[in-house]
Amino acid sequence: MVKQLQEIFGQEVLTFYNVFAPARVLEWSLANWRCGLLGDLIAEDKAAVKAGLEVIASDLSDLSRLVIEQGGASGIYFSVQNIEDSRITQPVYQEVITPGERQILGAANKAGENNILHICGYEGHHNNLSWYKDYEAKAYNWAVKVEDIPLEAGQKIFGGKAVIGGFGNTAGDLLYRGTPAEITAETTAILQAAGQQGVILGADCTVPADIDLKHLEWVRQAGRI
Repeated sequence: MVKQLQEIFGQEVLTFYNVFAPARVLEWSLANWRCGLLGDLIAEDKAAVKAGLEVIASDLSDLSRLVIEQGGASGIYFSVQNIEDSRITQPVYQEVITPGERQILGAANKAGENNILHICGYEGHHNNLSWYKDYEAKAYNWAVKVEDIPLEAGQKIFGGKAVIGGFGNTAGDLLYRGTPAEITAETTAILQAAGQQGVILGADCTVPADIDLKHLEWVRQAGRI
């Protein structure tokens, strides 16, 4: 599929293959998944959970490498997220979950240098961005509206590397409902605050499928300053 897409428009734009973190893949694979189950499993047998996530990470590492080396993608768009469970503290996360996530990014970085880390704040999910400050990527994307961390603040967290975002992604946010003047003014304000070097305008996460594409074009035009 990646090869076919590359044949269609790969020479016109950069293309990124969406890879989800092992913990999320595990969640989707279990029919009985519920909020808190991962915490229960870790409490029952942390070593087994870590081993299982490492197997998933190994598969996703191969996938990440192949979509770049054989598929021709520019890189991966790697989606990670804090686990909504008070038992999965930063030390637990770093012990059980971080190794697999780093392995995937490492494989992608060996295959190609243009990989994006997406810290997912979809539907208001909150993350501690500092947990990922040492994850090696070319650019970083997070939910600026959900986390209340603008691009210029994120630049400091991630050591001055490229950042992506600035706009909210829901139907209630300006990017979806705003007028040309409002979206233009917001674009200008974002760039004035964050600067124009190492800044890619975008949204917190996936935008609604029915968004008027003219709204994205207004951002593009306003960004040409």
